[in-house]
Amino acid sequence: MTSLAQLEEQINRLNVLNKVSGKALDAFADASNNISCKAWQIMSDVKPWEVARENIALMIEEMSKASRSYHPPPSLQDVLTQQEKNPEVIARCMDYLVYADSYLASHPSSNYADQIQRTINKQIQQIVHISEELVKRAFFQALQKPVNSTKGAGGRRYIIHNPDALRDINLIVQRLGENFGRNGVVQNDVYTMLQSKVRSFIEARLTKASREEGGSLTMSGNHANMPHMLKHYQRKDHPLLKISQMARESVQEVSDCINTFIIKPLDESYMVVEMPSQLASVPFDVVMDHAMDAISFDKTVFRNPTKMFVDSRGQGIELYRGKRYFRDIIFIGLDLIEEIWQWKGLAAALPGEHDTFIDYVNIDVKRYLGALRELLEGYATCKGSLEKEQLKEYAKSASSLEWLPSLDSAAHEITTNLLSFHKVLLATYYGSLKLSLQGSLVNFNDDDAAVRKIQEYLIRTLIGTLQELQVIVDVAVEMNKRHEEGGYAGGGGGGALSRSRISPQVFLLSNIIFLAETYKREPCFQKRLMPAEDGGVAAPKKSGRGAAKSASQLPITAQILAILEDEHERCVDEFEFSWEKCFPEMYEDPELSSIRPDPNEALTKSQRMALKRWNKSVARALGEKLENSKIGTCVSTTVRARLIEIAVKTVRKKFLSFDDLVRGRAWSTRPRKWILFSVEEWIQRIKNIL
Repeated sequence: MTSLAQLEEQINRLNVLNKVSGKALDAFADASNNISCKAWQIMSDVKPWEVARENIALMIEEMSKASRSYHPPPSLQDVLTQQEKNPEVIARCMDYLVYADSYLASHPSSNYADQIQRTINKQIQQIVHISEELVKRAFFQALQKPVNSTKGAGGRRYIIHNPDALRDINLIVQRLGENFGRNGVVQNDVYTMLQSKVRSFIEARLTKASREEGGSLTMSGNHANMPHMLKHYQRKDHPLLKISQMARESVQEVSDCINTFIIKPLDESYMVVEMPSQLASVPFDVVMDHAMDAISFDKTVFRNPTKMFVDSRGQGIELYRGKRYFRDIIFIGLDLIEEIWQWKGLAAALPGEHDTFIDYVNIDVKRYLGALRELLEGYATCKGSLEKEQLKEYAKSASSLEWLPSLDSAAHEITTNLLSFHKVLLATYYGSLKLSLQGSLVNFNDDDAAVRKIQEYLIRTLIGTLQELQVIVDVAVEMNKRHEEGGYAGGGGGGALSRSRISPQVFLLSNIIFLAETYKREPCFQKRLMPAEDGGVAAPKKSGRGAAKSASQLPITAQILAILEDEHERCVDEFEFSWEKCFPEMYEDPELSSIRPDPNEALTKSQRMALKRWNKSVARALGEKLENSKIGTCVSTTVRARLIEIAVKTVRKKFLSFDDLVRGRAWSTRPRKWILFSVEEWIQRIKNIL
């Protein structure tokens, strides 16, 4: 029994052990299954090393961004308290604030983050204000002359005297515009500052020039206040030339500054790209206003050329006195063209957008050329417009008659002044004259057309001068005739009128010869050539540049010389006719025309009296002619000899006609009482006196 009981107990223990083992096996199986599942899960979660490295880098970068956003640079506080004013340091602080504000705004908010962002926004407002003030202060300091500056150091500067003050300021301008859109400080404050500086710079020099010139540059259209002495204008002598050049250089200087410190940092933003052109318009307007004032002239006087002539004291309208002589105003206008034309080049070379300014300059230059062309046209129109009757009326009340021809028939002042005018135009202002008459010189056709207009202009003024000379000598002769007859009581007195006892033809010839000789002699009249097709000769093959030019082109004065040659011959013919007029036409007297050519037929008493009257009239006319026809030394020996020959030939021919009529018949017992001199004696007197 005992053995059985022990056996059952062992069996029970085995059963219990078996159950425990089964549970252990089940737990092991569950654990193994769980380990296997976890292992598979871990295997699926493990990434390649490249991906893991990238994730690590992103985590490090994120931590760096967070660290940068939450840790401002040490200099920020100094910048905000304006203890630190270095533009480079301020730019770094601006970069931090912009970065931190952008970082915090792109992440979920929190109390700590919101507090930091509010602080950053306040700091941004502070640093923007500080930066704008710094920009204004930097440009202001740049405009000031350094205390210990050395003249000529660093090149000539007109506006930006202290460029070191702008060092790195472009960093601030860039960040203000790029990060905050704050371009107003450069658009308004800096622009106004630069504009005011440029304007004051130009006006200061104009004021100084005005004082030196006695106020000749002031805006005044009154020509009544004439100075006691007017200096003749010399080329490049007008102060506006230098001032305009300085204005252009100052504009270029400021434009380069704007380009470096504003336009480029703002990546040529449309808001600032026109600043150089807008600023350049200020000094350009000042220059053009004074240029227009320099050529201002009371054009109403053109309505009365005779008064202009009298007011010039007979020197010609060229020397009509206003604030300057009329021709000097024209010369000044032509002299300024070259300088004004430089503004067109400056407009095209300005940085930024300048198309509008180019058009603006072109319009004003065109307006200026038009005003100058009006003066040139007014001069040409007035030349030759002397009115004989009006000139005689002025002469009656004039206190002086300087315009009367000289006794020796020398070239009149209007002749010498015309030549002087033409000479200066061609020798000094030829290019400017072409521009003023043509308007533009874009190509060769424009240049050729301009040369033809110059030739036409010279011819018009020459013909006008010849017409004036004719009026002057006609009035002078008529005044003298009336004075001798006792019917004239002019303000100039008999002494002045006695100067008019000359031959009109000799006076005109003297002036014509003087004109022709000068046009031939002066190089400036010969070197200006007409276009090849105007020369009338086909251009030869080019064996030499100079040879081709001389063979195909004529001087610009060629037609002028032809006109003068025609006038010369006309005057010679009129000179001959004037001697013929000393001998009355016999067929007009009925008694003389009744004389028959038969030498055996005695003359009647009435016929003899008619012959006596004729001889008396001839003697008186020849006497007056000799007195009024002294050729003097103002013409060449050849011309003088020719005129004497014409006079002798005419007198001899007329006396021969008388002899043919009388045919030896006695017409007076004392012929010398009527004729005064024999034919040969008259001829000898002509040779001696002329």
